[in-house]
Amino acid sequence: EEPGEVVLNIQLKKQIMKKILFFGLFLCLGMTLKAQYGGEMTIGARLNYTGGGKLVTYDGKIVNLGYTIKGIVSPGYFVTNNIALGADLAYEYMMDDEGHQYTLETGGFFRLYAPRGGVRLYLQGTSGYGWGKSFLKKGHDGKHELWVSTLKPGLWARLKEYLALDISLMSLEYKEVYMRDKVSNKRVTDSRWRYNWLDISFGVVFIIGL
Repeated sequence: EEPGEVVLNIQLKKQIMKKILFFGLFLCLGMTLKAQYGGEMTIGARLNYTGGGKLVTYDGKIVNLGYTIKGIVSPGYFVTNNIALGADLAYEYMMDDEGHQYTLETGGFFRLYAPRGGVRLYLQGTSGYGWGKSFLKKGHDGKHELWVSTLKPGLWARLKEYLALDISLMSLEYKEVYMRDKVSNKRVTDSRWRYNWLDISFGVVFIIGL
């Protein structure tokens, strides 16, 4: 292995260990907390970070793959004790070595929770539409539209009757992007599956009983 690759592998292992430790502490924290019930409305606010990491090329050059930060507001409703439906309204900022872009997104989500417990595992599926602009260091700026669907596991801990914590650490994503150059008006389509191991989401949820 090249020296740069060895350093990156060590950093990757440290990041994974930190995630496992934090996930375990969060699980232990909520062992005695109250569970949620069906028939309740929720309003969640989450901050999501996705790291692209770095790539070492064959000639030893390190390429920064950037990061994405997303703020999400999510009204929802527990249809039953372990099924919730809702909507996502989000603002996303992405930056890498090519430049930066922002995107506004809107869509819906479905969550399936473990049946019982103060801290419960869940699996969330989301799908939605987004639009925004790109600002490049080299080349022309542009506009883009996208359709994105995401599947991600997480943990939910109810602290009070009206308050819960929400965390997830990874995701599987399918994204289809339509980009248009503002000068040449050329249109490019890009679609791909991507597993994001460094996809960290942390937020609070306010609960309204009906």
